[in-house]
Amino acid sequence: MSDMGDSFLVRVGAVHRLKPEWTTTYMNYVLTAEIYHGTRFMSKVASSTVDVTRSDNHWFFNTIVFDAWLDFSNTAVCILSRESRIVFSLYGRKPQEEGGRDQKPMWTTVELGWASTQLFNFKG
Repeated sequence: MSDMGDSFLVRVGAVHRLKPEWTTTYMNYVLTAEIYHGTRFMSKVASSTVDVTRSDNHWFFNTIVFDAWLDFSNTAVCILSRESRIVFSLYGRKPQEEGGRDQKPMWTTVELGWASTQLFNFKG
């Protein structure tokens, strides 16, 4: 593992089981990922933004399809400790009320949820 100089790369396919009100409230979504060792932040935040693209069928919950790679280009695999963990956060974005025609649209960003998992198991 100590000779792996490649940057750490994570593929995000989709976010499943959204609350139904989220799909009608938010115009687009942002997924961020951060790597931590304990409480110490180890890399820049990698993020991906997607406009509303969801699968609405009758058998499954709503899904946001990201189909993106999150590249931690400044973080080589060889510097990650065995105790490293990755934290994903999902944000919903919706436009604020417009004040005038000349103004650029402002966005309200709300954190919808997060998840964390260890990068390595106890065997490495």
